[in-house]
Amino acid sequence: MNKKIFYTIMFLFATLSVYSQKSVNRLFDEYVGAKDASKVRIGKAAMKISSLFTDTYGAEVIEVISLDEAADDVKQRFANAVKALKDADYETLVTSNADGNSIKIMLRIEKDVIRELVVLSAGKDAALIRIKGKIQKSDIAKIINKGYAK
Repeated sequence: MNKKIFYTIMFLFATLSVYSQKSVNRLFDEYVGAKDASKVRIGKAAMKISSLFTDTYGAEVIEVISLDEAADDVKQRFANAVKALKDADYETLVTSNADGNSIKIMLRIEKDVIRELVVLSAGKDAALIRIKGKIQKSDIAKIINKGYAK
């Protein structure tokens, strides 16, 4: 009898811990509809057109959700969610905490190609940025170097 109770309790704790973890997709779904959140999505067609004028480095879709105008409790809930975020499909590339802002950059890689790059910024300038496509790892270095060259 005691073993049944023990296993039941262990099962409940395991279920609760899995449920409390958010995935990247669930995080986007939750905050896309947040009050005072603004969303911009650049789809495949727009990215194809922009590739005629500039190098898109394999990016096919860009989504940005800004929580700048959201209430402080929404930003705090988002900051807690980012801190607790664990998604087995993504590798955390960088985590940074400075000046009251925290940034987490995550990658989803398939067959040595970056399929998604996600930037989560929590704090005063709270935002979710997701870039989907077929981005080569070597292109990330080019983008970073291009940014520093200015």
